[in-house]
Amino acid sequence: MLPLQPSIIHTPREFINLYPRPPLLTSLETQWQTIAVACLCQPAYERSEVCTPFHRLAIYTSPSLIQHRFKGSFKQEPIKAGDIVVIPGNLGQSVRWMSDVEMIGIGLDTSLFDYAIDDAVNSSQTDLVVCHMDYDKLGVG
Repeated sequence: MLPLQPSIIHTPREFINLYPRPPLLTSLETQWQTIAVACLCQPAYERSEVCTPFHRLAIYTSPSLIQHRFKGSFKQEPIKAGDIVVIPGNLGQSVRWMSDVEMIGIGLDTSLFDYAIDDAVNSSQTDLVVCHMDYDKLGVG
């Protein structure tokens, strides 16, 4: 049996519509072309695996226990206010929150990221890797 492939989500609006509650605030009605921002307050919830062509950042503003699955790799961790999760574009990811959670979601068009890196270091190849910010280990906060 072949493993299930993630659903492909093409736009930030499609992505936001996956959640049970609408965003409290969003940039979707603006003229912004390469970035989308949403303030979300969601109940305990499990979202199936999806893949987007844009990079995603989640800045958590409330604590929760969270489960992620990236490329078949499972990770469970407590999230606290201020934690940041980075999900590169074109990477399948599922998520489950064990309690209500608040976050700021940011979607970045990969061309914006490539342009910024290219402009900074004159390189045409860029990669964004999954990153969980643990401020305690960094000695911050």
